[in-house]
Amino acid sequence: MTVVDVHTHMLPSQVLAGDWPPALAAGLRTTEDGRLLSPTGERLPAHYPDLTDPAAALARMDRQGVDRAVVSLTPHAYAVGTGPEATRYARAANDALAAYVGGAAAAGRLTGLATLPVGRPEDAAAELERAVTRLGLAGAQITTGPVAGRPLDRAGLDALFTVCETLDVPLSLHPSYCGPLQDPDLFLHNSVGAPLDTALAYARLAASGTLDRHPRLRLVLAHGGGVLAQLLPRLDNNWHYRADLRTRAHHPPSAYLDRVWCDTVVHTAPALRHLKETFGEPHLLLGTDAPYGTGVADPVPALEQAGLNPHALGGTAERLFRTVRSGSTATGHSAETVVDLREEIIRLESSLLGAEARNDVGRLEQLIHHDFYEIGRTGKYWEREEVIRVLNSIPDQVQGVTFDRVVELAPGVVHIRFRTEDAVGVVHRSSIWTREDGRWQQRYHQGTPDTQAG
Repeated sequence: MTVVDVHTHMLPSQVLAGDWPPALAAGLRTTEDGRLLSPTGERLPAHYPDLTDPAAALARMDRQGVDRAVVSLTPHAYAVGTGPEATRYARAANDALAAYVGGAAAAGRLTGLATLPVGRPEDAAAELERAVTRLGLAGAQITTGPVAGRPLDRAGLDALFTVCETLDVPLSLHPSYCGPLQDPDLFLHNSVGAPLDTALAYARLAASGTLDRHPRLRLVLAHGGGVLAQLLPRLDNNWHYRADLRTRAHHPPSAYLDRVWCDTVVHTAPALRHLKETFGEPHLLLGTDAPYGTGVADPVPALEQAGLNPHALGGTAERLFRTVRSGSTATGHSAETVVDLREEIIRLESSLLGAEARNDVGRLEQLIHHDFYEIGRTGKYWEREEVIRVLNSIPDQVQGVTFDRVVELAPGVVHIRFRTEDAVGVVHRSSIWTREDGRWQQRYHQGTPDTQAG
């Protein structure tokens, strides 16, 4: 079993060297005496060796009982500008991050989340695709917003969200002192502002209908989702009460939590138990906010004290960030291979839905495994021979198809989830494909009718 920390940070060397456009990296600035200051005027804690040295990060992980970590830029160094220099900076920062997590010093234990030039939405989408398919990063982390003065749901990020869905990678939301509370007095911008920013970002994405437009978008929320767990009942109540909210979003905000994961940076056992109650243990991820002192220094005992299993949470993290592991997938494939595998399985599944394969019994026999079985939309149990006969008799039944997730469960075993429409109605479908003797075959299929489809 593996313990995975999904919330750790690094700092690109070019930021420390001052090699970044002014006012670009989340408002960082350098004083005359060479001190690097955060947007709120505090000295950036760049003295942590973990921020620039993966070997130091691994030593910390060993002390904490952590096997693997997911690394992102410190939020002080996000690319928040709107000019072309923001894109250049993000690319350079991601190259540095890929080197940090993929070098020999990382010992194969680190995975990275890209930073993106969200002020330039089309560039952000393109950079995410490059970061995943070329650099081997596992997804992205962006600010909770606002972006160029606009909240995430109105910042024109639909293309980015679509790329997340297409590549099947999660998007992490992390506050960066740019929300409603920025005054550093009494450090309340961190204590209160950061958790407020995270909850506000999710509330807007849910209430605006953004999550309806992007049903396969998976979100990871920092710091336990901020104050979201406390606000959800009120958000839901208002959705039920106000007709105008129901015209914007199809469901109350809590209905989208099956697409949301939260880390465990909440500091007390009662707070952890509340997270478990609200989101469910399968949607919790161990986090530390390392290397910062405001994080959780000893995460494993903290989880165990709250009745949570750190190894189970590690398994969740492995599945959620499964696309890459230090430049390769958990099964040893390159990131490009992951994308190719998704396309191959979708192509094979599509062939079973169309007339080309259904009109050819020999082709059906090649595609359907000899131990195949199916549970159909009516609940009927089908075996291979009967399925081949029925498919051959109805060669062009499906009128529309929407593919969802493609997941490699193990080497040579892939699960695909999709939705079809035909004259009878909408059906949610699930198939398992296995590879034997160099050939993919469908081994299991299930169809469940959508009784609520309009």
